Amino acid sequence: MLENAQWVYSLGRYPKKQVLDDPVDVRMLRERIAAMRKAAGEVSAAQKKKIDIPWARLEEDPDETPEMLWSVTKKITPNLIAQMRPLVSDTPEAAFLIQPEPKMSAAKKKKKKTPIRKRKKRP
Repeated sequence: MLENAQWVYSLGRYPKKQVLDDPVDVRMLRERIAAMRKAAGEVSAAQKKKIDIPWARLEEDPDETPEMLWSVTKKITPNLIAQMRPLVSDTPEAAFLIQPEPKMSAAKKKKKKTPIRKRKKRP
């Protein structure tokens, strides 16, 4: 499930219009989310309780519109990766897993601008 989630997350880093306007990208997104759904069906109920994501939305959403696929890509997949990553942290492959970036508010983005450096006067 994590392998497919990483792929979906990576595709979600592109602009929405670029991905959803390309039929090949939409087909690949649909296939990867279907693979995530299949893997989610194999996760035990006890394990699902430990991972706080909307499982029903991932597993049973019959509406496979591009908008729904994008919604799963942007809202569920980063959370899924972040919560499942610690479960496999002891495997060698975990070193190569994507770490989703935390979302920043607009106020924090403004504060984070790089300061303008002034040149020092030479003697």
